[in-house]
Amino acid sequence: MRRGLSLVEVLAATALMSMLLVPIFLMMQFSTASVYRSTNDILASSLAIAKIEELRSLPYHQVENILLGLPFDDTSRETGSGRLFGPFEPVPARPDIAEPSLYTSGGTVFHRYTWLSYFPDPNPSTAYPDFDRKKRRIKVNVQIFWRDRLSKTVALDQDLSFETIIHDEGYNPKPGYNAFLKDAAE
Repeated sequence: MRRGLSLVEVLAATALMSMLLVPIFLMMQFSTASVYRSTNDILASSLAIAKIEELRSLPYHQVENILLGLPFDDTSRETGSGRLFGPFEPVPARPDIAEPSLYTSGGTVFHRYTWLSYFPDPNPSTAYPDFDRKKRRIKVNVQIFWRDRLSKTVALDQDLSFETIIHDEGYNPKPGYNAFLKDAAE
């Protein structure tokens, strides 16, 4: 007597195996796509934070020079000899620092654009009595753009934006408050 598997047993085993393998294959495919997208998100965040930290490490007058489109090392405004009047922001706004094709990772190209503007008023008027004080804070907006390839035919445009405020080294928004703290500590 010969022992073996019948055709029905082989077909049943094949059907059971395919029912188990298809979901596992789909989970692996989804996991790979999620890792790819997460990696791109992390890279974009790192690129944005790197630019913000680079600008924060500069002296305020150099950041202001970038905002105003002046030479990076121009110190004439520091000494008070080069007073500038607005408007400071063009309409429509355009990036002060453009870095297209900044970084490439696995076929994904990242573009970084940085907008600088005075805060809270991008175009302070000389009619304000505190015109010089209104130019002591700069809002930094860093935007990263890239395209996630989800398949050979499907791509998804992505962007990420971070903002921060950089202020003049001598800027003190609450001088009375600091005096209060000093008196309270004594």
